[in-house]
Amino acid sequence: MEYNRMIAYIYSYNDGMKSRNTGFAKLEVRQNILKLQINMKGAYSDGSESWKVNLFYRENGKINGICLGEIRIRNGMGEYRYTGNAADIEGSKISFDSVKGLYIICDGNIHKMYASEWDDLGFMPDSIAGVGERSPRSSTIVEFAVPESIKQPDKPSLFAEPEIQRPEPAQPDFAATLESAVEGSRGEEPEKPEIVLEAAAVNEDVPDGENAEANMPSVGAEFFDSMIDGREKMFLFADDDLYDVVEINTDDLNGFPEANIGLANNSFVNHGYYNFRHLILGRIRNGSGGCGYFIGVPGVYTRRDRSTASMFGFNYFKFSMRSDVRLGQFGYWYKELQC
Repeated sequence: MEYNRMIAYIYSYNDGMKSRNTGFAKLEVRQNILKLQINMKGAYSDGSESWKVNLFYRENGKINGICLGEIRIRNGMGEYRYTGNAADIEGSKISFDSVKGLYIICDGNIHKMYASEWDDLGFMPDSIAGVGERSPRSSTIVEFAVPESIKQPDKPSLFAEPEIQRPEPAQPDFAATLESAVEGSRGEEPEKPEIVLEAAAVNEDVPDGENAEANMPSVGAEFFDSMIDGREKMFLFADDDLYDVVEINTDDLNGFPEANIGLANNSFVNHGYYNFRHLILGRIRNGSGGCGYFIGVPGVYTRRDRSTASMFGFNYFKFSMRSDVRLGQFGYWYKELQC
């Protein structure tokens, strides 16, 4: 069986209707060994339920599940790992080549479940046949406490969900308009950097002393918290250094705290928004173990765009698992915001 690697988003299904994103699955097949890792965030569970993890294949219009094991979901979070034979999954005589998705179900209840499908035929819970027919083999159940950092894949797979199909934008070439500022950059092809730089801690100067106001949240922090907490979170990255990510637009920049107000007139920011029709805002873990806030501009990694992004204050780039943008090397240039 050929080498295969993918990342798929997992969505909640309520009474058969696809709802919000609640995590992702990483799958890899190498030398007939199947490895699966599932990470859940924001999933519903009362803590006492056992959810069965199933890969599925289609046959005669039905969805047939192959139970792999169980995942515990507590406080909305869960993690599951599986390793098995990709040519004969759990003795079903079904190979991974025939697998079209996965679903997570509790006590056969199809009214509240989680699923991901990757053949663009849709997932209909009432089409599931033989739920619970296969007994899960003994497997490790991981009770999720703190999300593990997941190593960035060498080349992220972008997995498209059928209901969102944005027109494929032309590859950004913003640096071509600033050639006078970027030397020796004309005509270079996109490349994968050997090391993706991560944001370092940005520590604001705080006067020493016992003034209690020094520990109070800043006006900027309160503003960013209200914006982030008031919007739907998105899972865009394979690790959790950048988290609680939401989409914003250029109009939102006009309300940013004064220290960041220049972003509204930042040509690099506006060009990224023009090409992809969105920006992102979220929280970032910094080197001191605390968290700050960041803004991200969508784009495609190239050497010349790296130089251009740096000129406008965006020194870091992170590849994205975003499923509705069909571009290699796609991700976000980002910088930490000032509160």
